[in-house]
Amino acid sequence: MNNQLNLSKACYSTGKGYPGVQSKYPLILNNQNIYPLRKTNNSYMVAYEDGNYSLNEFLYMKKEAQMCNRIALVAYGANRNPINLAWKLRKYRDKSKRPVSQTVIMFPGMIIGADVVAANIFYAGYFFSDLLFHNYDLHRTKTEITVLFVDEKQLEAIHISEEVFDESESRTWGAGVATLPNIYIHFEETHPINALTYVSSTSIYLPSKINKPIAFQAVKAQNRVFKSATQEELISYYLAQEKEIGEIVDLKRLIRQLRTTYIRNSTIQNDIELYEEYIKLQNVIKKKSLSEEKKLITGYHEAKKLGFLLNHHDTWNIPKQFYANIE
Repeated sequence: MNNQLNLSKACYSTGKGYPGVQSKYPLILNNQNIYPLRKTNNSYMVAYEDGNYSLNEFLYMKKEAQMCNRIALVAYGANRNPINLAWKLRKYRDKSKRPVSQTVIMFPGMIIGADVVAANIFYAGYFFSDLLFHNYDLHRTKTEITVLFVDEKQLEAIHISEEVFDESESRTWGAGVATLPNIYIHFEETHPINALTYVSSTSIYLPSKINKPIAFQAVKAQNRVFKSATQEELISYYLAQEKEIGEIVDLKRLIRQLRTTYIRNSTIQNDIELYEEYIKLQNVIKKKSLSEEKKLITGYHEAKKLGFLLNHHDTWNIPKQFYANIE
């Protein structure tokens, strides 16, 4: 069996594939290869190339962090897809700029009282996701997620990739780290664990005619209260009703073109007219984004209001209750 992942299929290259697919079964990602995990009695076994190993035996053999030294992290967007996660771990480094381990344990799981909804539109022209919980009568909603068990350095790299920020910073975009007390792994509604996840400070999309979030159809859920849609449907629906946002996407695309021109063509670096056009477009986007921000909610502020948000110190020095307690 060929277990190797093709990283060229990472959905970051196109919005059409976002948020990608998740595995229905537990697995271990190891250097672009995936191996299934099988539960026997009270432990998990790795079906490796030369035989079966207990999970901790396999980690010891590969000189990787044991489960007790790994942190539970809920993935509900692109990070739940092994291909994208492998791509991300290769691209991003820890706070000391060092490469990180390529070994992650991934369990399908479930969160109760939350749903994965469309946040605002990404500059590349597609929607990314956010986690909305304890709002809109979601207490009966059961949403499929993936629980990643990562070591401390991997978590630093993923924090950096998600653009985690501190409230003392002046910017209004990026992600915060929230705590989730009742996460069920492998779809078993027993023995919930504590886990972390990311919540975006970018506004959740509320269509003007519906005034409710739209869930991602690719993320399965029971008792869902929101309308769900594919990425293509979201984009077409969004642009049809919110022409201003389509204008913002076009403006951002033009800005990227201007920036690329500056970098690649040194002969126009002193072109005042082009620079003024660049600044003007940036100001237009800022005004439009701020006007939208006032009307919409964010996963970040919802988590903060509910007391789920980690403070800056704990974000980078994770409390022990979020380390794994499975074998």
